[in-house]
This record gives sequence, C-alpha cells and structure tokens, in this order.
Amino acid sequence: MKRVIAFWKLPWHEKKIFLQGAWLLFRIERALKSQKFAAVRTNYERRFLIQPLVSIIVSAQRITELVQLANWHSHLRVSCLRESLALWCLLRQYGYQPQIKVGVTAPKAGFEAHAWVELDAEVLNDTADVVQQYIVLEDKGSI
Repeated sequence: MKRVIAFWKLPWHEKKIFLQGAWLLFRIERALKSQKFAAVRTNYERRFLIQPLVSIIVSAQRITELVQLANWHSHLRVSCLRESLALWCLLRQYGYQPQIKVGVTAPKAGFEAHAWVELDAEVLNDTADVVQQYIVLEDKGSI
C-alpha cells in the first residue's frame, strides 16, 4: 500500500515516465525473447528518435531513477541489458543523446557480460567504476 501512495504522490510527469518505463521493460523483455538484440535496438532506435527538448524538463538522473523503480516494482526484474535499453529509449525521447555500453570481464576472471547507459561519459544506471570492471565490446558512440 505504501508503494501505491508513494506513486500517487509523484508529479504527473514523473508518473508518466514511470509508466512508460514499466511498459518499455515489458515490451523489450518480450521482444528479446524472439529477436536478437541488434534487431530490437534498431527497431526502438527508429521509434525513439532524439526529440528536441520537451515542455517539461526532467533530468537524466531522475529518468534513470524512475526506470529503475519501474524495474524494481515489476514482477519481471529484467536484466541489465533490458533495463539499459528501456532507459536509453526514454532518455532519447526526452532529448538526451545516451549511449548503451556492453562489456565483458577479462577471460581470466570468468566470462560475465554487463550493460549500462552513459550520458556525456557519465554512467547513469550503475556505479562509475563499472567502466574499469568491464571491457567494452563495441564503442561506436551509441550502440
């Protein structure tokens, strides 16, 4: 019940972002079950073109928090890749130019993959030291 009350106390534009994030998490989860990441990313890249500044200015950090909350409150608890893709879409919709980074650990440490979002070389949905923990697989600006 506390979660519902907290949600209703959010400003209307943050409720919208939270719900958009939850919907994207669900849609991306379903899409990645039947398509490769590159195809899903291309599809969402077309849908979520970088928009000029919208009438309500929302910080990239707040959008990140709302997407993470949507993930935490959902029954899906999607992976870092799915959460990063949803965050990337919403940031683009609000006029930002984020980058999705996908990295792996060194073979000696055992294989592990991870995804995160950066904006102006700042990590948004993880700790700043994630860039030292993983080797970025592809770095073409915006994956």
